[in-house]
Amino acid sequence: MDFANADRLTSVVSDVLEAGHPDVVLDLAELDFMDSGGLGAMVAAWKATRAVGASLQVACDRRPLLQMLRITGLIKVFAVQPTLAACLSAARAAGSASRAAALGQPALRMQEVG
Repeated sequence: MDFANADRLTSVVSDVLEAGHPDVVLDLAELDFMDSGGLGAMVAAWKATRAVGASLQVACDRRPLLQMLRITGLIKVFAVQPTLAACLSAARAAGSASRAAALGQPALRMQEVG
């Protein structure tokens, strides 16, 4: 995900939130590349979810992407879990099980967005 397609992520997250989904998971499992444009889009998505009282989690176990999140300090901003299943489990544990993925929480797969 780079400057060329980062706007697509912002658009998809906006559509998901407008549809009334209170929880969003960005699944980075298939993402091979991200630059500062992608990071900026993730921050914009995080801000958009917070603005409407929704939550945003990131499913990522890819070492280069995790390193990028650590270096930028964004690892402290995003709720990062190693897998989509772990994100959903964390949402249930946080008390949002009635809103969680098994009941329709969108998981945005980054390879589809880009």
